[in-house]
Amino acid sequence: MNRKLLTVIFLLVIGVSLFAGNQKLYDAFSPVYKDVVTLCRVSGVVGPSSATPITADELKMAIERIDVNKLDSHYKALLDSVNQELKSNDDFSFDYDLAISPQIFYSKDYEKIEQKEFFIPFNDQDPLVYFGLEFEYGDSAFLETSFELMSTSAIGVTEEEGSYSVIKGIPLSSFSFLIDYRNNIIHSINDNRISVYGETPSVARGAIGGRWMNVVIGRTRQQMGSSRTANLVVGDNYRFQEAMDFSFFTKPFTYSLNLTHFDSQNKNGIIEHTRYSGPKQQIRIMNRFDAILEDDFRVAFNLGNVIYTDNPFDFRYLFPVFMSHNLFNYEETTETTVNNYDEANNIMGFEFEYVPLPRLELHIQLVVDQFRTIFETGSTLPNAIGEMIGASYLKSFEDFDVDFWAEAVYTSSVLYLNYKTTNGEKENNYDWALGYWRRLTQGDLEWAGYKGGPGVIALTLGSDFDFYKKNIELKSNITIKVSNDRAYTDQLITPVSKKYLYLQWDNIVNWYYTEIVSIYGGLSVQGRWDLMNNTEFRFLPQCAFGVKWSI
Repeated sequence: MNRKLLTVIFLLVIGVSLFAGNQKLYDAFSPVYKDVVTLCRVSGVVGPSSATPITADELKMAIERIDVNKLDSHYKALLDSVNQELKSNDDFSFDYDLAISPQIFYSKDYEKIEQKEFFIPFNDQDPLVYFGLEFEYGDSAFLETSFELMSTSAIGVTEEEGSYSVIKGIPLSSFSFLIDYRNNIIHSINDNRISVYGETPSVARGAIGGRWMNVVIGRTRQQMGSSRTANLVVGDNYRFQEAMDFSFFTKPFTYSLNLTHFDSQNKNGIIEHTRYSGPKQQIRIMNRFDAILEDDFRVAFNLGNVIYTDNPFDFRYLFPVFMSHNLFNYEETTETTVNNYDEANNIMGFEFEYVPLPRLELHIQLVVDQFRTIFETGSTLPNAIGEMIGASYLKSFEDFDVDFWAEAVYTSSVLYLNYKTTNGEKENNYDWALGYWRRLTQGDLEWAGYKGGPGVIALTLGSDFDFYKKNIELKSNITIKVSNDRAYTDQLITPVSKKYLYLQWDNIVNWYYTEIVSIYGGLSVQGRWDLMNNTEFRFLPQCAFGVKWSI
């Protein structure tokens, strides 16, 4: 067996070396990825795949669609800069990044709100201290790891008396674990009310592959979709996700199989015997087919499942189309179903991207969770759908660009939800609410698709200013939203008991003062009306300020 395994590995390495391609990874929020997207839009073609992280070779394929004659001098210079970043590397190389980012935050009722209610999500905040390492072995392999240190309130949720309990309060700075200001008193080395986030490592990922395929494995940020507010199937809602991704790509077509591990949980809390490497696992299997039908039109199909299993790596996960439609999803436990209950939760999504004119881009996402066919009766789960439509237009002026955009999203009140059984040990959770338990009883639990969860209607209008000659970026958007504020522990049968109207205005400015020093500030104003209790209104002003020094 070992001899056969070594033979397979040897053949894989030889094959990769014959068809090498740049394996350096880029996330959706990386400047290089965003620059390639912008260049494609200006040229009137669709950008790179919206499933990230993505390799340098895949970004090069997107650049090959660009008509350089449609670019002005500014964008031609930007294209040259991107090509320089993505150039092939024939030798072993090593790079590092060290950054210190002190930040302060403020919110009204900061001791009462949840982390997700702050206008800059914890997952998008810069750590107080960041140290990253990158290794490249020619164009065949890439390795990246990073270590972060910052403050956070007890993260996400905790298990309390057999149920989930969302922890209230946010830190007032990225260094609150050292100095904490509460109740008009400064506490040095505070009394554990503010936790320190120090995942070791926070990112640890590697990629190996060639011109037409690659494998990515490790702790990484990931998402599927180009939406700024609502990627419905796989959202970038965590500080990291633990995943393995197999991709096969050509210029017009990409297929990827993504396996993501989440820590086990049941309908009430974490599994007692499961921490980091316990016998029970939750695996999200996601198949993605991405096709560019014309240079200006892309369609993608996502097919996924959440499996609760004591076999963390089953060869069946590698099936190209793993569709377990209503696999033992019963409303009631009978003599037939007592030992076969809720084995999986499948989800299906479609994405469309269209660039009808240079600088104008349209995108649509549709998702169906546990859909019901016309042949199935009421004994199966109800249809649950989500929809997102968006548009953006990039306008250039003499010294700056403005990206005007709008997105609308709808999620039904039962999207992402499944039945949770009450039958003895069959208390498994198959909701699209998944996460990681970072300490004994505290964890990071989020909706794995749209961060707003089920029961939402929202409209967001935004404008992003890029004063590229002054190295200043300004982002402003306003959102109006009606939400049921579904809890992570809700079931399909949980009645809707809340309905809120939100109106929120967010503003963030970044000034890249030098190549190593940048400054940012943010201001947000939110109003919330309780539509089921007209006497309740909450006004929530928030702000943030930070400085970043990097080497």
